[in-house]
Amino acid sequence: MAFLGTHVLLITHDFPEGDTQDFNEWYVREHMPERVIGLPGFNRGRRYRALDERPQYLAFYETTDARALSSDSYLKLVRNFDPRSRLFVPRFQAPSRTVSTVRASHGLGDGGVLGLIGFDARAGAVDGLRSAKGKEIIQDLVTRHGITGAHLLEADEEALSHSRQGHLRQNDLVLPWTLIVEAIDEAALDTVWQRQLAPAPLAEAGFSNILLRCRYRMLFSLTAPHSLKQAE
Repeated sequence: MAFLGTHVLLITHDFPEGDTQDFNEWYVREHMPERVIGLPGFNRGRRYRALDERPQYLAFYETTDARALSSDSYLKLVRNFDPRSRLFVPRFQAPSRTVSTVRASHGLGDGGVLGLIGFDARAGAVDGLRSAKGKEIIQDLVTRHGITGAHLLEADEEALSHSRQGHLRQNDLVLPWTLIVEAIDEAALDTVWQRQLAPAPLAEAGFSNILLRCRYRMLFSLTAPHSLKQAE
């Protein structure tokens, strides 16, 4: 389905082997719920593990708007991590953290796997990606066999700056643009990965300097109670 709101907080990272069971329990039972259930404007969180590439983990949060990521309650949370968060968050390796505006988003539902491409946009292509060209790319992808959703995001530097005030990590990689494609299975994703999302068509669409290109399988999804009520 389309993203729930106008902004997305997206994080990728690796994590040291050997303590992943406790780490994953913390993420699912504590870290994501305290945001999605406990903070205003956080509508849904989703978490993934890479199929065979890196970064190893992906998580993103769909928010009503940018204010959710600069609210007093959110900033209080990231400035004052609890002991368990202080145990795990500093151990994120090669992290990226981006707050983005949703430029185009469409779909029927959540896919079990997704592909993520983080990239720069060629200077002459930016206006098109923000409007007609971006919508065209997304609409075309969701017509492909087995594709359940596609989303185009552009980094919101002002919102990102507000969101990391006092955050434990200040120098994470930022993805200027992000394309996310959801699919029912790896075969469906791989078909568009090798055709519509191959280097040549992406370059023609205005993508340049690919920063991340990775496929993921879903681990966990959590929707805020207020969002479920709105959908009824």
